[in-house]
Amino acid sequence: MTPGPKLLLSALSLFATPLWPQAGSVWTVDEALGPGADFAELQPAVDAAADGDLVLVRSGTYAPFVLEFGKAVSVLADAGAEVLVVGDAVRLWQTTSPGPILLSGLRVCGNEECADTGSVRGGLNSHDVGGPLWIQDCEFRSAKPAFEALTVSSPTSVVVHTTGVGSLNSIAPSPFEGGRPDGLVVGTFNGGAYVYDCVFRGGPALGGEATASGCKLGSPAGRGAFVLGQRFFSSRTSFEGGSGLDGSDGGEGGALPGMGASGGSGLVVSCAETGLLDSTTSGGAPGAGGSDGVTVCANGEPGLDVEAQGCALDLEVVPTRARHMTSTAVVRETETVDLRFEGLPGELVVLGVSTGAMGIEIDRVSGPLVLAPPVRWLPMGILDAAGHGRAQLAVGELGGAIEFAALFTQPVFAGSGRAVLGTPRATVILDRRL
Repeated sequence: MTPGPKLLLSALSLFATPLWPQAGSVWTVDEALGPGADFAELQPAVDAAADGDLVLVRSGTYAPFVLEFGKAVSVLADAGAEVLVVGDAVRLWQTTSPGPILLSGLRVCGNEECADTGSVRGGLNSHDVGGPLWIQDCEFRSAKPAFEALTVSSPTSVVVHTTGVGSLNSIAPSPFEGGRPDGLVVGTFNGGAYVYDCVFRGGPALGGEATASGCKLGSPAGRGAFVLGQRFFSSRTSFEGGSGLDGSDGGEGGALPGMGASGGSGLVVSCAETGLLDSTTSGGAPGAGGSDGVTVCANGEPGLDVEAQGCALDLEVVPTRARHMTSTAVVRETETVDLRFEGLPGELVVLGVSTGAMGIEIDRVSGPLVLAPPVRWLPMGILDAAGHGRAQLAVGELGGAIEFAALFTQPVFAGSGRAVLGTPRATVILDRRL
């Protein structure tokens, strides 16, 4: 897929123009305090940042941060950086600024191995976010009972894009009581939540313990996702309920066996208009009841693939294949943004570019447009016989004292049938001196 001269010129002009005129300062975090670093930890950088600033993180292991009370600050890993945040959850709290918050390239876990051991809470906990929240290329794990891997409530819109099996997991440690964490809990009361190329898993649940009274209930397994609010859309995403573990067989000191734990539901929807495109939902398997050779306790119940709570289920399975795009997340001035597209052979790809996020439905187009107006549209070309295409766009100068600009992009794939909106991506352009 090769752009013609006019296309290349318009793309160069677009990527050379700062589309975020109020772009603020960039604060660099490096645990080794290398050249150009401002801080060795995340929290001081977030505290120093003003509304609209960006925190750029180099490779390292960091303590979590809290962003709260008024300002929107983006935090992203630098190009090629491996950023691990351990010890507790990252928290966004009452960020009333209407500006977008971008989180990119962060791995947030309860321990340095991101292992399924221990009981330290990890993940992301976000409440009362004033503007759009955009999360991409991140991994969140929680190993603490009853705490979700990713919780978001009351934003105007949420866009989540990440790749690779195991991302956005909620995997339990060694079995213990208290219920397993859910993979995703999201409530959007002023907008919608849109997830692409994700895996959401609920954690497993402990079966009933042996007791003198017998057949004790097990804990509930975690849900893959619980969705509350107005609109929810997923593309090429897996929702997996946690497994119920077996009940105890008892026997010691005359204790009777316990019941098997029930599996968690794959996707639980509470009063949200829901669309699934190329997505799968699966309830968790139940645990077997324990037996001491005399008393046999009941097995747990299997989790539901999809469960409705509070309202009748409003669910549409979109009858087409998901369209996909990957792109460079962080570039410097004069470098190249690499975009790769995957759709149906012969489809025309047109790329939308904006400076913000929201969610709207468009007649005769499958999938939501998650870009805020104004949106510039650039034709990228025609997909080859395998349904693949690639475009490389050079980045120009930001100009003046501008340190960064953020571009939010989403492709539309047009063929003989209904047009389909593909995976959205964010690209941050940095001053070459950073």
